[in-house]
Amino acid sequence: MESLPCSSAVMQAPVVALMEVTSKCNLRCSYCFHFDSVTEHCKDLSKDEWLQFFAELQSLKVFTITLTGGEPFVRPDFLDLCQGASELGLRYRILSNATLITDADAARLAKIGRCSAVQVSLDGIGEINDAARGKGAFDKAVRGIRHLLNHGINVFPRVTLSHHNLGHLEEFADFIVNELKIPHFGTNMATVMGENGKNAAELEYNIHQYADAMREHQIVNKKYPGVIQAFAGPGAMLRHWKTALKAKRDNIPMVHGGFHSTCSLVYQRICVRPDGGILACSAFPEQVMGYINQDSLSDIWRNGKFINEMRKFRHKPLTDYAHCATCEYRPWCGGGCPAIVLQYISNDSTSCAGHTCLRKFLAVEPDFDFELDK
Repeated sequence: MESLPCSSAVMQAPVVALMEVTSKCNLRCSYCFHFDSVTEHCKDLSKDEWLQFFAELQSLKVFTITLTGGEPFVRPDFLDLCQGASELGLRYRILSNATLITDADAARLAKIGRCSAVQVSLDGIGEINDAARGKGAFDKAVRGIRHLLNHGINVFPRVTLSHHNLGHLEEFADFIVNELKIPHFGTNMATVMGENGKNAAELEYNIHQYADAMREHQIVNKKYPGVIQAFAGPGAMLRHWKTALKAKRDNIPMVHGGFHSTCSLVYQRICVRPDGGILACSAFPEQVMGYINQDSLSDIWRNGKFINEMRKFRHKPLTDYAHCATCEYRPWCGGGCPAIVLQYISNDSTSCAGHTCLRKFLAVEPDFDFELDK
């Protein structure tokens, strides 16, 4: 099976800049890798330093920016940053736990404008959410969400799937669609990332649990078609594996199939730590390639050593991994997220965690029904 060619074109500037504008957070979620990361100890940049960088992003015609933390609303001047971005003509998206958002905050955010959405972390209803995110977090988050909605601001809830909320996805979907009247939400999964590998057993589903989570997605997808927008975790893997199995069945080649090509973010996005350190990916917070307002973002984007090392994965054939070389699914596989895969590689003998490797998954769940079209 011939794979379709891999593209290695790098744009002149990133499409998105994700900025962790603070290292501080008012919650301490049980699965969060922030508190096992160097970013927890970074000194936050001042408002003027961030606004100076926003101007550089505007000059490079970066399409949109994402403002996150920590928890961005911990900063008393956070809405001033939003104001500065808006005045420069930048569109921005906010990642927040929403527990600190007041009606006045939402009103000002609406007046500032140019906010495409506030993505709110919410992991279930009531105690299901609070088991991972802390007592009282659900009520505070929902109050913040309602403030945003009342002022016409788009809200995109995102669920981090973990042991705390397995089996509760349908009731969460009912709440989002019927109670909050929000048309979409996202899912991802608590997983080993960066420096929190020591917590793998506590964070990750086993393969049977992963299969159960995918079945939950199938149920919700039938009940509310299109409501889940899954970019990572069981929902995303369900979609990817279903596509791969259909292509294998019909003998259709897949773009980048057979290469470690899954990650496209290093061709689209740059990340910045709270202290201004420029990163290829927030999963590798120690790999600083330079600092904003000191080094040229354009130069780092094109020539940064670590980001170009990550881009090379797109051209790395899966035959380089012993486990993958003889896999019947290899021509239809993209190799998994490098940040996760690198936690499992030992002398190139192991490729991916069981929840990102179709062969490992089917070895444990051989009768899983992917509901392939005829």
